[in-house]
Amino acid sequence: MNSCFEVIKSTLIALEKINITDLNISISLPDFLQKFLENIDLKNKEQLKDAIINKRISDIKILAQDYKELISEIVLKNNDFDDLDKKIRSKFNNPDINKILDNGKELMIFLQENFKKIQFNFDLFGDNKFSYHNNIAFDIFAGNFRYPIAKGGCYSIDFDDKKIDAVGSTIYINFLRKI
Repeated sequence: MNSCFEVIKSTLIALEKINITDLNISISLPDFLQKFLENIDLKNKEQLKDAIINKRISDIKILAQDYKELISEIVLKNNDFDDLDKKIRSKFNNPDINKILDNGKELMIFLQENFKKIQFNFDLFGDNKFSYHNNIAFDIFAGNFRYPIAKGGCYSIDFDDKKIDAVGSTIYINFLRKI
């Protein structure tokens, strides 16, 4: 986890050094959606997963039954991690979900302590753009530019019949030139 924090820190510092300001980092917890769905009792989980990923609130309200309010709030209210964390933990007492939320909280504290000027939000469910990531993934935006100028996160690679944990980020120079 510390290596992911270091990559985020290095990426943000690099952007600050080239005078990219008004940064916003959108954090996803890629493992959360799968663990969340594993812990709810519904028959239409694949349809619900698709509705969540594509943020189709009207479909979520139909498919999610007793979970519709919580899921809608997770999808829509992504700027108050503490509040979402409390609501999710009150509904689920699952060690896997708690571990994922603990990782998110650690990252939130890290960002608050080290990057006071940078805004951040949590897209807990994320979307499929981070399909190969695990633990933490992120997009970094600048000002009102609509595309991420950097992205990265944790992932695993297969090497000699083993899984090796890795972390990295990419800064999109072509987008920086447009800012």
